[in-house]
Amino acid sequence: GWCGRGRSATLIAPIPIWCALISILSPSYAGNFTENQGGRVVSTADIAQLKDIDTFSIAPNGELITVLVRQAAPTKNAYKNEWIVLSREERKRYSIGDTRDVIPSSTDDGFPTGMITSPSPAKWSPDSDKFAFLAWKNDELQIWIADTKEKSLRQATSNPADVRDFEWSLDGDEIFFQIESVTRLEKNTRLRQEAETGFLWPWCLGH
Repeated sequence: GWCGRGRSATLIAPIPIWCALISILSPSYAGNFTENQGGRVVSTADIAQLKDIDTFSIAPNGELITVLVRQAAPTKNAYKNEWIVLSREERKRYSIGDTRDVIPSSTDDGFPTGMITSPSPAKWSPDSDKFAFLAWKNDELQIWIADTKEKSLRQATSNPADVRDFEWSLDGDEIFFQIESVTRLEKNTRLRQEAETGFLWPWCLGH
């Protein structure tokens, strides 16, 4: 269950912010797909590697925006998920780090569904200096914190069970988080045991 409470605010992004988001995918950021002035035929590899804006979040002070940009890496059978920070005052954008891979979807009790989960927007600290997000690395889902002043990234939790959700404390000094009902060890043990007899999904029984 939840260990505490937090608060959040919904902001409407003005036109300049939308322009900033669109500029992330401009040729200056995504790269030039033409080999020469005459151009070339767009291939399926080009389309597969287009960069997509997955989600974005505006800091409480309204001066910073963090954007998650996703790009497929077909040769590695993976995705690159990169957090970009936009500064309205400095009119700059910079990368804060790579979150490695997409988040696999699972049922409430932790069983994988074979699908991927669209990550929720990053959550800013009340002072707008940091933002936190869930990242899938080393086969575990943990909270990571990005410091926009130091431009650094660090892992904030190392829980034996995957983190489901979280909230900042009101003063920004703590993060309260919710975890799955079973640990990764228990989940993997159950998966191996069930694999020996076959998988039975709840919805097959009409529940």
